[in-house]
Amino acid sequence: MFSTNPSDVEIHRLGNYTISSGDLYYSECGQREIFISDDPGNGFQIWGEVPGFGSVSSINLCEIFLEYSMFCQSSREREQAYAEMKTFGENLGHMLAQHLKKKTGITSSRDPGACALECIFESVHANINIERIGPDLRFIIANCPLIDASEKTGLNDADFAQFGFNIMVQRVLSELDPHMLLNMPRMGDKEHAYTIHKPILPRFEPLAMTILPNNDLRKEMFNIANN
Repeated sequence: MFSTNPSDVEIHRLGNYTISSGDLYYSECGQREIFISDDPGNGFQIWGEVPGFGSVSSINLCEIFLEYSMFCQSSREREQAYAEMKTFGENLGHMLAQHLKKKTGITSSRDPGACALECIFESVHANINIERIGPDLRFIIANCPLIDASEKTGLNDADFAQFGFNIMVQRVLSELDPHMLLNMPRMGDKEHAYTIHKPILPRFEPLAMTILPNNDLRKEMFNIANN
């Protein structure tokens, strides 16, 4: 559960979305609001809450996509459902990118896309290793958090949720670092990894492969923000 006490940490509302009931017909039953908090001591968090219910109704980012998957597929054709999820992922990605631009020092980082990706993974408590190979940064996820959330909630359309999650990630990184290229995993991939590629300028030599501690990029971002 996430704290919503303003005295604990600064919290911002990103937006809201329609949720469906759990019955056979998936009828619309209300709204869920999306919040974000960013505190170096407690970590980066994105979560949803039903208005009036507070933290007892909180769900994490992966659960948001799984829940919205159910809404998209209620009385909709497959093509329309994917269009709905694509719009949702793009809108959420845009709101997240704007928040990161305004509230953190991420745009002053040498790798703003990588910092943003690390923040997103931190919000879903993903266990990641980061490898740098030449111009590439690879974020390798040990256990897919979407699958874990699917097993926990019983919302079993992790493939569809992964599609929306990837759309969100793509939008965030394209707004923060438009020159980079992003390779994203699919649910069935043997290795669950996101790879960021940035062209090497002629004056730079290719870097040897190094393993980076998970919090290096994040520390750099907060150092910039606090200076």
